[in-house]
Amino acid sequence: MRTADGLSPATPLNKKQDYTQQDLRKTALWSEVDNYLNKLLKPTIDQVSGATDLAASPDGSQIAFAGTITPSDWRIPHPKTRICLLSTSDSSLEVITAGPNNERLPKWSPDGKTLGFLSDRKEAGIFQLYLLKTGGLGEAKPVPFVKGMVEDFHWGPDGKRILLQVAGRDADQSDADGSGNVGKQKDETPAWMPSVDYGDLSEAWRSLWVYDLVTAKLNKVNDQGSNPWEAAWCGSNAIISITSDTPSEDSWYVANLRIKNLNDENGKEKVLYVPKRQLALPSVSPSGKKIAVIEALASDRKVVAGDIVIVDSKTGTAGRIITRGIDITQTIWRNENQLFYIGLRGLDTVAAQYPALPYIPIWEYHGACGGFLPTATLLPGNEIAVLLESWTKAPEVAIVGKKEGSLESRTLLSFSHSGYESLHAKLGPMKTITWHSGDGLELQGFLHLPKKSGGKVPLIVSVHGGPIYANLNTSAGVNMTTFLNLRGYAVFRPNPRGSAGRGQAFAEAVLGDMGGADAQDILSGIKAVCDTHPDAIDSDKIGVIGGSYGGFMASLLPTLTPIFKASVSMAAVTDWHSFHTTSNIPSFDKLFLDDDPFSQKGGRYLERSPVMNAGRYKTPVLQTAGMQDSAVPQSQAVQYHKACLEKGVESAIVLYPKEGHGVRAFPALIDLFVRSAAWFDRFVPV
Repeated sequence: MRTADGLSPATPLNKKQDYTQQDLRKTALWSEVDNYLNKLLKPTIDQVSGATDLAASPDGSQIAFAGTITPSDWRIPHPKTRICLLSTSDSSLEVITAGPNNERLPKWSPDGKTLGFLSDRKEAGIFQLYLLKTGGLGEAKPVPFVKGMVEDFHWGPDGKRILLQVAGRDADQSDADGSGNVGKQKDETPAWMPSVDYGDLSEAWRSLWVYDLVTAKLNKVNDQGSNPWEAAWCGSNAIISITSDTPSEDSWYVANLRIKNLNDENGKEKVLYVPKRQLALPSVSPSGKKIAVIEALASDRKVVAGDIVIVDSKTGTAGRIITRGIDITQTIWRNENQLFYIGLRGLDTVAAQYPALPYIPIWEYHGACGGFLPTATLLPGNEIAVLLESWTKAPEVAIVGKKEGSLESRTLLSFSHSGYESLHAKLGPMKTITWHSGDGLELQGFLHLPKKSGGKVPLIVSVHGGPIYANLNTSAGVNMTTFLNLRGYAVFRPNPRGSAGRGQAFAEAVLGDMGGADAQDILSGIKAVCDTHPDAIDSDKIGVIGGSYGGFMASLLPTLTPIFKASVSMAAVTDWHSFHTTSNIPSFDKLFLDDDPFSQKGGRYLERSPVMNAGRYKTPVLQTAGMQDSAVPQSQAVQYHKACLEKGVESAIVLYPKEGHGVRAFPALIDLFVRSAAWFDRFVPV
């Protein structure tokens, strides 16, 4: 890590220890972070400590999920996941797989007698499909392995065939999952040997396969030269898919909806629907006549929230349904004529169904629900099972059912424990903040105040990724907001225009103006927070932190105003021209800047590049990047760092060799917490 020579009198070194060194494991702050994490994670060792991929059995008696098992040494890079069964009657929990490595994505056969799931037990990181008979003892059996990795699968309506979504080992991984490739083999080449790229895409394609349980045969079903990103059964003899003509991650932005009749041996895929924006998460009615797909302006594959489009599977006729401002994140057909959907409206999770009059939600929750965005699994009798969380609630598996005419939740399994309870007792309150930007647009966000303070405290502004994402009411835990709050900082998490949850018009307000009005939204939010909390917030001590789009903002905002005394910018785009020619998603910048990257005039590619004004207001900036990031290459951080140094501004750069888009694994995550806390301690101390 390199820093500028000398410190200005306005930025004194507040800690005696040197946090610019490479190895921080013996520092006081490392011990502090390790202790914070140990108290939170130690009570969960060898226990099921989290859940993803909830799947209710057809009879509703059990919920299968991928459970996180905290290892005895929680500091290892990645905990293991196991398939678990949770009883909906008595909440009894059973772990039914034992690895080695990981299992995830359980799905029930239509008759509920077999549970399919993905496992990398044969080769770490390369998932294949396994089938396990339920209701007794027995080993899971693999279906014939395919070349590459199974990313998803879908039982056929009759339970006799399974559709597999397969990615080649060199296929791009979404930056939502960390970027890079889905299944790189262990590098055993000599250290001197160069990496070579001749544009060979033979192992980068995605494909669809159908496994016949009766004949035990596995056949490829997508056309040559097509790259399916997502797929579903359309009746018993057809497949629909969201498909592009090339395999790069960039091509997802222009994918369309296609159908293929499996009974027609010579039949080709037929394009059913060509969207204006991006498509995701298709679901099909039981008869196969109607397809529901989400169309939205999206910045990242796997992070999509938008409108529901209903497409006729024969004619391709398409129409949107009215959802009254809800950004939809999942759809499920209850029957041929009723569609369940869940999504975001403002800061709340909302569930509803179509058709319904009046258009009102059947359930609302002021908190998060699922992973990146809200998801649910259906139970008989119009109930749903969800994973709920909020700032005041540890994650829990709950059933939402009718009570006195409305839906209310009951907890089946809480992941709260002594460590979480001790943590929560030390946290301050979270407030919902509403303000208006300069053009009168109403905006929302969250303000986390420390529990105790002897006066005014510094404010750290945390900007979410995207831009099409949102700061949500998520649980306290292993995240920067929690750690900063514990250390006495106030944390402001705004949702500027472009954020999910306010409808597509709000999302599209960022198009062609990224880094413009959205940046002003954040600045007006900071002013609103300071004006409404004059006795709590020290407006002379404001810092900013963010990753991805949030990192872009953490690099840009200090060039717009002198109010920021420190910035931590993670996985940030700082030069849009070089981003376009080095990223694996160059469609992203063309879409959101709505300009020509090769224009001799520069345009928005020049105007909105933070590097062009680096050091304008002398804000010290800490840049971090993952060296495995294909979406935002590390060179973006290097450029901004070098520019700041040249301008005489305090700067540091930290590159993590094994991380991709965002730092996700221990112990690198501990290091990130330490360096970020040290940066803020130094320039905006509590």
